[in-house]
Amino acid sequence: MRILILLAGLFHGAEAREYQYAPAPVDNPLKGFVPYVESARNADFPCAMEFRYFALDELMKGWGRYDWTPLEATLEEVRGRGRQLCFRVYAEYPGKGNRVPEFLEDEGVKVARWEGDYTYEATNYTPDYESPIFRKAMKEFIAALGEKYDGDERVGFVTIGLLGSWGEWHNYPRNDLWASKTVQGEVMDAYEEAFQKTRVLLRYPAGKNDSVYESNSERSFGYHDDSFAWATLDTGKEEDGWYFVPKLKKAKAEDRWKRQPIGGSCGRNCGSPASPASPIPNPRTLRSVSKKPMSPGSWIAVFSKPA
Repeated sequence: MRILILLAGLFHGAEAREYQYAPAPVDNPLKGFVPYVESARNADFPCAMEFRYFALDELMKGWGRYDWTPLEATLEEVRGRGRQLCFRVYAEYPGKGNRVPEFLEDEGVKVARWEGDYTYEATNYTPDYESPIFRKAMKEFIAALGEKYDGDERVGFVTIGLLGSWGEWHNYPRNDLWASKTVQGEVMDAYEEAFQKTRVLLRYPAGKNDSVYESNSERSFGYHDDSFAWATLDTGKEEDGWYFVPKLKKAKAEDRWKRQPIGGSCGRNCGSPASPASPIPNPRTLRSVSKKPMSPGSWIAVFSKPA
């Protein structure tokens, strides 16, 4: 009763006002679901960011020569919708041909052509990541990218990319083509030096004893789970040890979300069991969403179609 009396006293004599609805921008910066740029053009999707891939050969034309036009055009397009861009640069993307800059091949960088398996049937072109020439090119490109875009307010996040299929830091099932820990470390060093303001995210958490990946748990990166809701939770099975949460645990990075952004992509297998493209969520997806730790700068890219 006492509480009711106090509240009544607060509003005694207050003037009644009638408010009209007015549309407002999405008040959710650097967080939420993120559609592809191509999808966002034709959909009124409430979001704060959009995502796009860029091929290395689109942007790097020679030693010290860069064409930022594709990236600039996309940044301006996305800003025109009142949003920020998340992006990744790749050197290989299954089914999209050879995306290694021609000048690097002319200087001797070898490119392996191979066919994918049942998980993703497409032709792949993987550069020799151990090549001193290619390693030099990656470091110079990252430095130039950071000089141009670190702190750019049009950019939400950068995912490291460059290595592996889709820039996703693996070459499964051709693990023999994957980059060594030394090369991984060089790429991470270059990104840490080049990006001091804009947040950068890695695909796989890794501790000091990881058998495949150079340790990154003590670096200033966030992470992105590119098999979100499909290979996310800890199942307790040894064969699922590459899933995102088990990797976080093994790297002792479970609290990373408190300091760095955690993102990821929800791909074709996030839909219903009967139809991966169905808008009806898979129960497995819902369980993952409900248990995934989310940081103040968390995002999930909705990959509604190949980009």
